[in-house]
Amino acid sequence: MSKVEQQIDCPTCPWNKNCIEPPTMTKEEVDAKVKEARPTPEMSGEQKEGVILSGMLSVMFFGGKDTESQVCPIFANVLRDSPELSQKIKALMQKV
Repeated sequence: MSKVEQQIDCPTCPWNKNCIEPPTMTKEEVDAKVKEARPTPEMSGEQKEGVILSGMLSVMFFGGKDTESQVCPIFANVLRDSPELSQKIKALMQKV
C-alpha cells in the first residue's frame, strides 16, 4: 500500500482510529477453556475419546488468544517500513 493510499484510507479508518486491538482473552480464560475440555475420571472410554478430540480442537482454537492482537493494516505497513519506529515502541513497552 502506497503512502498516498495510506493517507487516503487513514482518515476514513474502519478501525475507528484504534490502530491496535488488544487480545480478546486473558491467560486465565484460555487455561479455563482448555481445562473444560479435559476428560474426567467418571467418563466412559467413548466419552473420553470424544473429549480428547474436543480438547485438542480447543487447544488449537484458544491457544495464543491471550497474546494475539489485531493491528490495523496501515499501522502494520508503517511498522514494516520503519524498523526504527518498531524498535522504539518495543523499547518503550519493555520499560513498563
